[in-house]
Amino acid sequence: MKSKKILLACVPLLLGACQGGGMDSYDPTVDTSGGMQGQWVLESGQADGKALNTAAGKITLNTANKDAFTGTAAINQYNAPVKIRGNTIEHTGETTTTLMAGDMEVMRLESDYIKALNATKTIRRDGDTLTLSGDGIELRYRPGP
Repeated sequence: MKSKKILLACVPLLLGACQGGGMDSYDPTVDTSGGMQGQWVLESGQADGKALNTAAGKITLNTANKDAFTGTAAINQYNAPVKIRGNTIEHTGETTTTLMAGDMEVMRLESDYIKALNATKTIRRDGDTLTLSGDGIELRYRPGP
């Protein structure tokens, strides 16, 4: 008898959950506040005056987590612990990655990107462009999936 009461109590909760808008209404690339949170794709990058070979692989950046930059660095997933205060980036720990291997050129891009990301000091958004920069570093992103 007790299990029937619990089941009957759960029915309205389940029906209410079915009424929600679901993930179809959520688009992380749209930030109505004009902020910097969301999914981004690296368009171009400079590290120590040298252009990153962005044609070698796709690099993504997810800024939705306030405590870390995450994404794909051409081959591997990465997690870079950060604190954002205004436009200032404070790196709070070691960047970790998964450990898959790939083509040498793609692995070089990944290594150069992670090194550049770890040297960033500021973040700013100008329209549809997100820029992370530091001494000799500039990473420019566009909204992405």
